[in-house]
Amino acid sequence: MKNYQLREDEVVLYKGNVTLVDKQIIAQLILTNLNIIFISNENEDVNVLSYPADNIKMYQGVPQIKVKGNNVEIYLLSTEIELKFDSKIELHKFDSAALKLLTGKTAAERCADKVKTAINKGYEFADETLGIESKQMVGNAIKNGSAKKSANVVSGIFGKFKK
Repeated sequence: MKNYQLREDEVVLYKGNVTLVDKQIIAQLILTNLNIIFISNENEDVNVLSYPADNIKMYQGVPQIKVKGNNVEIYLLSTEIELKFDSKIELHKFDSAALKLLTGKTAAERCADKVKTAINKGYEFADETLGIESKQMVGNAIKNGSAKKSANVVSGIFGKFKK
């Protein structure tokens, strides 16, 4: 990268070509752990735009990077950038790298956390509604491994519905 010098503590997470929609110019996009960099050539002049990666807005732990078709809108504290990627594969690579950078988790890890949270909320709701400790009951049934005890757990749960 002859037009941009990485700092000692800066590493490249993604590199590819994009179109800056508002300027209608093709630029090389470099996402590092510190910056989002655009390098473009216009009339033999090299232009370098750099934005700190931590300037990407966050809402409820989600980076404000919106994917629309082959376009991506990035909402920064001071401006907005719209990029157009040539392929969805490259768009996905960038989006995944940015998500991992900003949240510390991959998309799969974030989804797994959401499922885990939903399941735990379901247990809590059932426990509060039925007045039981479902995790403990299911855990005991699995731990003890007895079909008879498992049947007792089920009848214990459904027994709560009787008068």
